[in-house]
Amino acid sequence: MNKPKFIFLIFLLIANFSQSQIQKDFFVDDANGVDFLRVKFCVNDEAKIFDVESIANESTYENKYVINQIKEYLLGIEFYENSKLKNDCHYTTLRLINSKYENIDKKGKDIPKDFSLLKGEYRYKNPFYNQTKIIRKKKIQREKAKDEKQIYFIEWISDSEYNLIYKRMTDRSLRKYIGKVINVKILDIFPDGSYIYKSTAEHFDWVTYGMMLKIK
Repeated sequence: MNKPKFIFLIFLLIANFSQSQIQKDFFVDDANGVDFLRVKFCVNDEAKIFDVESIANESTYENKYVINQIKEYLLGIEFYENSKLKNDCHYTTLRLINSKYENIDKKGKDIPKDFSLLKGEYRYKNPFYNQTKIIRKKKIQREKAKDEKQIYFIEWISDSEYNLIYKRMTDRSLRKYIGKVINVKILDIFPDGSYIYKSTAEHFDWVTYGMMLKIK
């Protein structure tokens, strides 16, 4: 693992925490594409994190050295004095991305008729969403969880980029985004049709990395 790179990202985490925003993404050399680390952290009356626990059975990342580094730096974080996080424990999920994807910029090509990503059934690698069934057709993507169903238009820009446009949401909190766009850039495609992606959206102030596992 590249230690200086990891420490730099941890300092970004500290800076963002001071603004009540969590840095979600870390580039490390040993991630299996994109891995996930579930963390529980507790905040005292002085708005300082005093306890951090990684939750192994809800994580896919196992490098104890990196996990301990994350814990060590989290324990040095202090929130704003009036933070609503005080006197309670909270959970967050961190993404650990293989560093080879940090600066990758694929040049898109025309989409072949037999392109494997146009149709199929997928799952998210993220342990918290891996029960969500994703059914993709050429122009529609449906995501079905236990009590929810989200429908997006899918607009292919090239063989390495597409847009998801909110169409119909059973989750009331998402209905305000109907018509808005999530841009997805594909960073790597595996022989079985699974792929690594990076997504952005104007209505959210984030960049998200993830992995879609192709089921069939």
